[in-house]
Amino acid sequence: MKTIFIVAKEDTIGLAASSFDLIKESTPNYDPIIILITPLEEIIFKKKIKIYLKSRKYISCWQGVKKYLNKNDLGRRLKELDEKLFNKIQFESLTDPSQIFDINKRLQFKKKNLNYFKNYLYACSLHLHDILSNNKNSIIIDFSIYDISRSILLSVSNFYDISYRSIIRSRYKNYIFRTERLGEDVANILAVTKHNLEEIKKAKKEIEIYKKSNDITQNVEKKFIIKKFSIKETQKTILFNIRRTLSYIVRFINQIIFSINSPKLIKYQRYLIGDNFAICINGILKTFRILYRLWKPTKQYNFIFKNFIYFPMPNSVENSDSRFNNGFLSESYLINLLRPYLGFFKLVCKDHRSMLGDRTFQDERIISSINNLVYISEWNNNWQTSDPLNLIRNSDLTICISGTSGLEAALLGKPIVILGKPIYGEYFKLKGKNSQSVYEIVNDLKRGSFSLENYLIPIDLLAKYISCSIKKGLPIDVYYLIIDPFSKRNSPNLSKLINFLLKDN
Repeated sequence: MKTIFIVAKEDTIGLAASSFDLIKESTPNYDPIIILITPLEEIIFKKKIKIYLKSRKYISCWQGVKKYLNKNDLGRRLKELDEKLFNKIQFESLTDPSQIFDINKRLQFKKKNLNYFKNYLYACSLHLHDILSNNKNSIIIDFSIYDISRSILLSVSNFYDISYRSIIRSRYKNYIFRTERLGEDVANILAVTKHNLEEIKKAKKEIEIYKKSNDITQNVEKKFIIKKFSIKETQKTILFNIRRTLSYIVRFINQIIFSINSPKLIKYQRYLIGDNFAICINGILKTFRILYRLWKPTKQYNFIFKNFIYFPMPNSVENSDSRFNNGFLSESYLINLLRPYLGFFKLVCKDHRSMLGDRTFQDERIISSINNLVYISEWNNNWQTSDPLNLIRNSDLTICISGTSGLEAALLGKPIVILGKPIYGEYFKLKGKNSQSVYEIVNDLKRGSFSLENYLIPIDLLAKYISCSIKKGLPIDVYYLIIDPFSKRNSPNLSKLINFLLKDN
């Protein structure tokens, strides 16, 4: 019987539990075990552990990590065992959200000690080595690809030649791909995929339908469109903040208990469970920003100006994974590279809707004050102005770091530059297209025009990517499985997802 580890982390604990039950019932050849990859849940979210894991077979993270944090020379121990992972941590720890307070401005990330953070990561790494070294005949399945804890798990699983399977969005409709390298292997797999004539015809038909569409926002994304001037949304925001504040009181009590039970590990507290007081204060500040912005009067631009570049800004809080952003940690980096050359163009920057509470008022003022830059957002402007469809269609060029906008622009037949490493961007590059750099953009800005052939994705290449999404992907909205993992309505989709992860290629 083969062991199958199901990764559980914060919002996927429920989904891991429902997947455990399904595998236990329907696949007798597998022995499912839930594996926690951070200690946070066991220290802070004890109720979740009790509800979802106590009656199911699972492996603790906290007990193993605690054992190592009480030892010395963790860096030396890891380097001797797995130098590749030790080196990886030196790089990835620098761009973890907890280490970039200057960019994300979240109070809980202020004054974080990098050496303590690295020690915590060394302990997690050594603990995972202990687990997987005794379970080499196993596979791992997961439902997300983000954060450093998963990078560590991938590195350790590779060390023991264990297959680690997760999912990543194709960015076309709701299709997802399976990945065994947290997304880095997908473009290479797609690049060698063969297509017949009928598949390409079907994909081209899909593109033509998309081009004529008056609404390109995906259904799951529509749930998050900011609802301006809504009493219901205002009440929902206030109630959410009250519930969250009460939950942080409980978390703070658990933090005190942790300090009493583990006095020698207090210095690691911020990295194990976060600074709950600072998180609570930051949450209250976010709520005030949200409430103000929900009722702030909107502006409308009719795009009477010509010659503008559209730049959909990334989430500056969570967009720190170098696997996808290619080193562009924040929007300000790109803006400052382009601003000296905007003489003939305007740069229209649309803020990410998830920054509704995190974007500080000071940052808004700074961005808005830059010459030839137009700052817009769903909370400052009406939908006609902030709708990505209008922005892409009216622009001379769309520049994206990652996310969906680059593929949307390609599907609409508009010029694009992809500076990050989304799956579709890497696929286009492997096929020899769209590898422009900031340097090339600057040269075109100086000339005052863009050579369209350098920035357009050929229809045949685009059709192959769409065909890959349909052929290799699975159409499913994982978001609904995460928020309601035990729903009978979602059971068929959960079965499809598990089969998708477990099937042999």
